[in-house]
Amino acid sequence: TMSAKNAPSSSSSSSPLFKYILIPAAFGDPIQELEAPRPKGLEDDNFTTTLRKHFSSRGKMDRKLLEKQVAEKTKGKMIDEKYMDMLMSNSSVEIVPLVLPLKRTKFLSISMYVDDQGIAKNLPKNERACQISFAAGRPMEVRGDAFFGRVYDDQDDWGRRDFTMKDCSSDAEWLLSAKEANKEGQASNTASTMNLKNMLMQQQAQAAAQAAGREKKKLPEGSNEKYKWTQSEDEVEITVPVHPGCSGKDVVVKMKSKTISVEVKGEVVLEGSLSNVIHTDGSTWSLSGDGGERAVSVVLEKAREVTWSSLLKDSS
Repeated sequence: TMSAKNAPSSSSSSSPLFKYILIPAAFGDPIQELEAPRPKGLEDDNFTTTLRKHFSSRGKMDRKLLEKQVAEKTKGKMIDEKYMDMLMSNSSVEIVPLVLPLKRTKFLSISMYVDDQGIAKNLPKNERACQISFAAGRPMEVRGDAFFGRVYDDQDDWGRRDFTMKDCSSDAEWLLSAKEANKEGQASNTASTMNLKNMLMQQQAQAAAQAAGREKKKLPEGSNEKYKWTQSEDEVEITVPVHPGCSGKDVVVKMKSKTISVEVKGEVVLEGSLSNVIHTDGSTWSLSGDGGERAVSVVLEKAREVTWSSLLKDSS
């Protein structure tokens, strides 16, 4: 159960509750400081599930806009109607990292959580959330309500920490640190006077350079007669070739934080314990392609940006 709180509190992890912030899209609605039960660990965390329920009750998706988005992501491939129906009925959470858990940040990360289907729902622009992401050096157009939270993650220990009303101030310590950390590649102007278009162009150039660097460093991948898997820094993609006549009702995909199962027409093609933890709320599957190119694509969102040496434990 979530409840609004106005009184400040310690960010100590010993409290049974953690605090986070909701910034409504409507400018006239007040920013709220909320709290929820603190999970014991990453496997017990259901924060994004709570947010997904919130987003699912806000707005209705425009099917044409959604089809346009999916077509762009799949490069024009035919999408199964049942899969589109599933997307229309689902809501997902986009996690936007504003501060990464590094040694210089004392392994504390700060993320913004928004409705992944905000554009497809044609939700109103959230000006206040846009201003915060812009000031942190991660400019983006936020549609609909936005949540902000803090996490401690040093690769050994993980836990949610408080993000309070005080953290929303323009002179908040984390925001000043984020500006400093994101100075590279940006103009020397301050965030308040910097042109947003120029910032975006610079960030795109940085992303292209980083992508080029990742190409040189080949990440582990694998395949067998039933599927193949590849990975990026934040995702793992599994591709399962299927019969040309396969439809959405023939596919059953079950994902948990540490396990996965994929069945096609009653046959288990993949099942086991994953080599690392995933965020199930950010993981999806789709069925696309025609003829010999028809395949099930499963995209797993890594809970931590680490390199997987294998897809499943004790396998390749």
